[in-house]
Amino acid sequence: PLLPPPPGGPADAHFDARVDPYRLRPSDRRADPLLLLLHPERGPTLRARILHLLGLSLLRRGLASEHGARDALESCVDVAEKALDDAEEFAAAERRACPSHGEAEALLTDIAANAKWEMGRLERLEALTTRWEHDARGRYGVRDLEEALEIAPRSASFMEEYVRYLAGGKKRWFEVANRCERWAAENAAVEGVFARDRGGTATREEDGAFLTEGDPFPGVPPLEDLTEDFFRKKDDANGVPFYLRTLSDVGAKDAAFRLPKQIVPYYLRALRLEERYGAAIRALNALLEFDAHFEKEQEYMKYFVDRTLLLREKDKLERTIKFKEEGDGLFRDGYFERAAGMYGECLVIDQEPESAATAATRFGDVHGTQPFAKPAEAGGRLHAVLHSNRAACFSSLGRYDDAIAECTHALDIHNMYMKAMLRRARCYLKVGEEEKAKADFRKWITFANGAMSLPFPPVGQGPACFFDMPANVSREELGKVKKEMEDVGAISRSA
Repeated sequence: PLLPPPPGGPADAHFDARVDPYRLRPSDRRADPLLLLLHPERGPTLRARILHLLGLSLLRRGLASEHGARDALESCVDVAEKALDDAEEFAAAERRACPSHGEAEALLTDIAANAKWEMGRLERLEALTTRWEHDARGRYGVRDLEEALEIAPRSASFMEEYVRYLAGGKKRWFEVANRCERWAAENAAVEGVFARDRGGTATREEDGAFLTEGDPFPGVPPLEDLTEDFFRKKDDANGVPFYLRTLSDVGAKDAAFRLPKQIVPYYLRALRLEERYGAAIRALNALLEFDAHFEKEQEYMKYFVDRTLLLREKDKLERTIKFKEEGDGLFRDGYFERAAGMYGECLVIDQEPESAATAATRFGDVHGTQPFAKPAEAGGRLHAVLHSNRAACFSSLGRYDDAIAECTHALDIHNMYMKAMLRRARCYLKVGEEEKAKADFRKWITFANGAMSLPFPPVGQGPACFFDMPANVSREELGKVKKEMEDVGAISRSA
C-alpha cells in the first residue's frame, strides 16, 4: 500500500516510486514546501529509508530480484535522487533558510549510496547462486556458500546448505551445533516483535496483528535461557571465544524452536554426536510435546519438524546413551571384550538403515573381536570417544595392534585428541615401533606447548571436535610425558 502524504503536504503527492517518487509540482507548493520536501523524518526521506530497509531485509534473507529486493533498492534510489533534484529547484538562499535541509540532504545522499552498494551485493549474490547451482564438481561450493552467507546471513536455504557441508563432508558437528545456536540467538533478538498486544482489546485489524503472518516461529514456547547477546560478547567469563561456546540444556531447547525446520534435524543430531545428551533430551521432548499440542493446527505445523524424524532421532539418542553406559559399566568391571562389543554396537547406530550384518562387513566385527576397518562415518565427539574406548579395551586385553587401529580411527575424527594420541604412542612401544611412538610423543608435546601461549584455535580453524584439547593438558602432565619421551630416547640409544 502507498504511504499517506505527510501532514500538511499536498493530497496528490505521489509516494509510489514506480510512478513518480514524491515529486512536488510548483502549483502545489504552499508556505513551507521545502520543509515538507526535505524533512529528515517524513516525506521522501522517510520513504527512501523504508524502501532501503525493505530491500536490505529481503537481501539478508536471500530473497533477491524475484522477491522484490531489487525493486525496493532501485525505488529507494529513485525516491532519494528525485527528492534531491526537486530541492535544486529552490534557490540556494531558500535552502539555507530551511532548518532541516542540510540533515535531510545528507541522509538522502547516504541512503542512495547505501542502496546502490546493496544492489552491487545483490548482483554478487545472484552470480554466486548461479555458479553454485551449476557447479556439479563442487569446486566453488564452499567458498561461494561462505560469501553468500556473509551477504545473506538470514537465508534458510544457504544455512541448510552450509550445515550440510559441515555435517556431510567435514563431520564438524561441534561447528554445526555452534552455528545453529548462533542463528537461534539472533532470532531471539526479535522475540515478541510479531505478536500483537495481547493485553489490549483492539481487534486484529485495529492493532496491526497482521504482523503475526510474518512470524517465522509462531506459537513457540517463550524463551527461558537463550539470550540474544550470548554469542555477541567478545569473550565469556572463562575467556572462551564465541565460536567455541555452547548453550545450556535449557538454552538448547529454546534454540531448537528458533531454527528453520530443515535445519533442526541437523542440530538435534549434532547435540547427540557431541554428547550433549541433556540438551538433546530437553530439545526433543519439548519439540514432541509441541507437536502433540498443535498436531491438528496445520497453520502451525508447516513451520516445524515432522514428528517421524523427531521420533527416529529420539530412538537413536536413547540407544546411544544405553549402549555407551553399558559399555562403560562392562569396562569398569573388567569385561573388556564385551565392553568393546557394546561400544561397537553404539558406533553403528548412525549407519542405519543398514543391517547389523552389513555394518559389520563394512566396519569390522560389531561384537568386538576385531577392530573396525575404518572410522565411523558420522564423526563427532561421540564416535571419537567410542573408538578411543575400544582402544582401551584392546590394550587391556594385550591386543596392541588392534588398539593402535582404533586410536588411529579416533584421531582421524579428532586430530588433536590428546588421550588417543598418547595411548597410541604407548601401544607403539608395546609392539616395538619406537620411531612411530616417538613421532606421536613429539606431536603431543608440540601441541601441548603451543596451547600454553595459544589456548584456542583461530575462528574457522582447528580440529573437528573441541574436547580433550592441548589446552586441557596441565604443566605437570606435560612434564611427565616429556620425561617419558626422554626415556624412550635413552632406551633407543642404548639398544
